[in-house]
Amino acid sequence: MKPRLPYLLITLVLTVTACATKPLPREAPPAAAALATGLHWYLTAAERRASYEMLYRHAGDRVLQLAAGRERGRWAVIADADETLLDNVEYQLLLARTGQKYSEATWQPWARQRHSVATPGSRAFVERVLAAGGLVIVVTNRAEAICEDTRANLRSENLQVAAVLCAPQDPATGKMLSDKNPRFQALQDGTAVAGLPALPVLAWLGDNIRDFPDRSQKNAEPLADFGDRFFIFPNPMYGSWESNPVP
Repeated sequence: MKPRLPYLLITLVLTVTACATKPLPREAPPAAAALATGLHWYLTAAERRASYEMLYRHAGDRVLQLAAGRERGRWAVIADADETLLDNVEYQLLLARTGQKYSEATWQPWARQRHSVATPGSRAFVERVLAAGGLVIVVTNRAEAICEDTRANLRSENLQVAAVLCAPQDPATGKMLSDKNPRFQALQDGTAVAGLPALPVLAWLGDNIRDFPDRSQKNAEPLADFGDRFFIFPNPMYGSWESNPVP
């Protein structure tokens, strides 16, 4: 019988060579990148729904107190659209899953699909205001190009608002004018929408400090207005706060 050692050596060399040239198996990539903390919270947290329901109940109670004795159809509340009356977390998920940042180029086509849903408690709040004789006016920084889609989306979610005031364009530059204060004033002066009289505004609702008259990241005072006439909803996903310096 011939010795088996050369055969074994050849087999060993071929095996080692094959292992060296064949790539090692890699772990399967995760199904999706981990969500940012704020988006994860807004999408899943029980605290988020509880906060919205609580704030809308409190706002409704307070508005009814302020409206006592007022003529029907002659007073209003102002609400922001996004993350106040309407939930756009699906758009935020789209950005996260595709590695994109917010842009009008992605936002407007998505908004035209009218997929936003009513936030927790918003529909019941609007119904309470209407039953008490008030009007709900939406003042939003959505562009005029998607304003009609916004109105249709609100109707599809049974959020019966009297008017939607989108961000106008600067005629000189074409840029959107995001300051809401002129629209707030026009509504109170009766010049905002044809057919609407001058309306005292009893309350403001929003998720950004700039949704409230003369308020900004640098000037939120007086804070006593919050919970009395101003009702602010939590939004850890995005907002004017993102430009604040980290201490």
